[in-house]
Amino acid sequence: KIGVFTNLTGDHLDYHLTMESYAAAKARLFAMLPGDGIAVINADDPASAAMARGCRARVLNATVTGAAGDARVRVEVLRSSLDGMTLRLRGPWGSVDAEAPLIGSYNAMNVAQALAACWAWSPALMGRDLTLDEIAIALGRVSAPPGRLEPVMTSAANRSRRASAGRGVAPPKVFVDYAHTDDALRNVLEAVRGVIAGPTKLWAVFGAGGDKDRTKRPRMGAAAS
Repeated sequence: KIGVFTNLTGDHLDYHLTMESYAAAKARLFAMLPGDGIAVINADDPASAAMARGCRARVLNATVTGAAGDARVRVEVLRSSLDGMTLRLRGPWGSVDAEAPLIGSYNAMNVAQALAACWAWSPALMGRDLTLDEIAIALGRVSAPPGRLEPVMTSAANRSRRASAGRGVAPPKVFVDYAHTDDALRNVLEAVRGVIAGPTKLWAVFGAGGDKDRTKRPRMGAAAS
């Protein structure tokens, strides 16, 4: 009964061939929602109108940029570092400030959409709406899925951090992300770049594996450079 549209980017074109065909396939998911369902839609994405067009369910538009004037779900990043974000989340539940151990505006949108979906489903599961305290506590406990800006901490990395600390320099931080499109790679690099300061260097090591959509490779190279 609940569908969430996160974005439409250049992926799976070895199967869909065109972005128009890919968009139509995603839009079918929202056309399948029942009339008493809810569609949580990223209104900042240009394809959002196409997702909502044939949807019979109630639409909850979400925005992180603030550009979507009719969006009932709004998220603002109050503070951001490599350790996480402080978010202000406004929606049908009211307004709540919460810590989330994630970084990047796309993750702020993910958090807002996940919250909207949980809020919409909570009466059916709990017989009542979520409270603001429950929302804040839950968001502080979330974690990214493995391979999504996942911090790497090995014994070698721990030794390196201790050695760096002993020399009075900031220890390195290493993240792994399963970015396999140019849009995803750009989002990840911009997210990290946005929270590092001063002379800190950002090193990106990436690959475009598989023998599927080779058109992504030059676009990913451009995003990395």
